[in-house]
Amino acid sequence: NPIYKCLSGKIDDVEMQFRIELITDYAKQVLNRNMTAVVAIERWYKRNDQAVAFAFTVMAIEAVSELNLDLQDEQQLLDMIDKKIYELANSATIELKRSDSIPSLKYEIANDKDCDLIIESVYISDKYPVIYNKFYIPTESSQITINAAK
Repeated sequence: NPIYKCLSGKIDDVEMQFRIELITDYAKQVLNRNMTAVVAIERWYKRNDQAVAFAFTVMAIEAVSELNLDLQDEQQLLDMIDKKIYELANSATIELKRSDSIPSLKYEIANDKDCDLIIESVYISDKYPVIYNKFYIPTESSQITINAAK
């Protein structure tokens, strides 16, 4: 999970909310698969009860059964999208951008100043991403290191 690798300082809590939504053109584009609905997941990464980073994830509702998830077990869902998905993944596509705001309506994060935006598609199969993430890390606490190997 890029938050744990790129955010300076320790995270001591993750607050999560999710909802099931109708399919949008955006979801079709980023997940590149046929689906009946999507699960939209928001996470606030906290330190000392203050939100320090934000993540938005979208996954096809079909991925819930493919991953044997129980949406009534929020801790299982959080563990899957924050940690276990990376153990199951065979590849990921990551794009780095800058953003001048963090779309978190629930908490103010770093006064909504500039942030690094990490856009990630995580693949278990080669056909389509199982999840699509957007991680917002305030620039002041972001430290991105890329190790490339052949």
